[in-house]
Order: sequence, then C-alpha cells, then structure tokens
Amino acid sequence: MATVLLQWVCKAAIALSTLLSFGALVLIWCFYPSAYDYGRALGDSHFFLKTQRVGRLPSNNGVSWRADSLLQEEAIKISTSTTSYDLSGGYMTVRRQPA
Repeated sequence: MATVLLQWVCKAAIALSTLLSFGALVLIWCFYPSAYDYGRALGDSHFFLKTQRVGRLPSNNGVSWRADSLLQEEAIKISTSTTSYDLSGGYMTVRRQPA
C-alpha cells in the first residue's frame, strides 16, 4: 500500500513540476522583450573591457577619459631560455590588481 502511495505522489510531483515549468516558459515568452538588442549588449561588454585596461594604452583605445595607468609599477618579466614576456599591461581584476 505504501509503495503505491509513494508512486502516486512521485507521479503527481513530476506532473506538477512539468506543468509549472511549462507555465514559467509561457510567462517568460509573454513578458520578455522580443526585440532584445544583442548587438548593443555585446558592444557595451566590449566597452567595459576597454575601460579595464591598464598599462600603456594605444592612442585609439576608444575610451576618451581613460589614460595610461600603473606605469610606475614594477614590470614583471618572465624569461625562458628562448623568449622573454613583459606582463606590465593587462586588465584590472576584481581584486584591483593587474591581471
């Protein structure tokens, strides 16, 4: 008897969750803007990344109020047997340190 009741409860829970999921999808479809501008979102994201740059910036960096920054910091250089990498530039991270 308990097994039949448990099976019935499980089937009812699955049916209810399916119905609620379908209802949520219908509500999202009705109220979500259909003409979302993905191009603008991508452009805003790219602009945000350009504002996070540190080091010596090119003259065409696209952000008029952003200038060179953290130039007095000691440049970290990693040398291998064949090449040398200068890590003085990069992007700011959440910790407010150059990446």
